[in-house]
Amino acid sequence: FGFKEEDITIGMFGLMSPHKNYLHALRTLNLLPPQYKLLVIGEAHHMSIKEWKVDPVVQEMLIFLDNHPALADRVVFTGKRDDEKYYEDLANIDFVLLPSFEVGQSGSATLSNALELGCAILKSNTSNCKGYESYFPNCFEVFDIGNYYETKHKIINYEKAKINNLKIRTD
Repeated sequence: FGFKEEDITIGMFGLMSPHKNYLHALRTLNLLPPQYKLLVIGEAHHMSIKEWKVDPVVQEMLIFLDNHPALADRVVFTGKRDDEKYYEDLANIDFVLLPSFEVGQSGSATLSNALELGCAILKSNTSNCKGYESYFPNCFEVFDIGNYYETKHKIINYEKAKINNLKIRTD
């Protein structure tokens, strides 16, 4: 993706849906130092594609980037990735960011995959946190939905012990 060794990568994965709160990721990135980069790995959700219309999630992100041109070179949209590339990206990212809104989902494929791969994970405090925390205690950071200042702080001060806790649980 053209990153430098000193760059720190944050990834959001999967179909682009409004509940995933991509604007939160962009607002967080805007608060972080320039070496932080965002990868948006996935494509517009097929249920959102309408004739002669730009996907609303894509449009929201592009408007934000147009209004914050300094961020444009710090964001990479990969589009659809095959399974091998998806897992390779997930395994090599510095942080997995899941800033979703509450929608009543009991799980997250990206969260499950990231836990399995031992990734550094930050997620919003949706109702599915409790289930994951019971099986994977102290293995990821949680922040209040929409609080990108808190997210920035938790990225900068991420406890590497959380990754070690996860490795102990999965070994």
